[in-house]
Amino acid sequence: MNKQALLPTFLVFLLPFLSDLVIFGGSGQMDKALSAPAILIGNGVFAAFPFLLIGSMMRPRRRVTIALWCVAALTGLIWAIFAWSGLDYQKGARDGTLNIALSMIQMVWPFAAVILMGVIAKFNEGEAAAEGLPSDKTNRVE
Repeated sequence: MNKQALLPTFLVFLLPFLSDLVIFGGSGQMDKALSAPAILIGNGVFAAFPFLLIGSMMRPRRRVTIALWCVAALTGLIWAIFAWSGLDYQKGARDGTLNIALSMIQMVWPFAAVILMGVIAKFNEGEAAAEGLPSDKTNRVE
């Protein structure tokens, strides 16, 4: 397992828990926060799985680390918007359609995240080799 993948993986795993705290804690329903741990753990594993996959399959290179952090930031943004829309729904300010749409995006996001991380990690790698520039393979971070 790539050591650089552990922190982004753990942070992405925590996103469903943080989202639940924002939604229910912010709406004054703290008794409902974290009341379904099995669902939250399942969502955390589902969200973090792409990071485990890429972290275990790719060598620890700078481009891979950048890919992990970029996609972790995008994943955090999606979960933050989900938490905000859920909080608005709980407060009665909105009808919940944005929250449902974001739930659907979150269902396909792990698959898109793997593709996106792969593209970011491999971006410009061929051009660097063609120009004779040093590859990230020589600058391995252990």
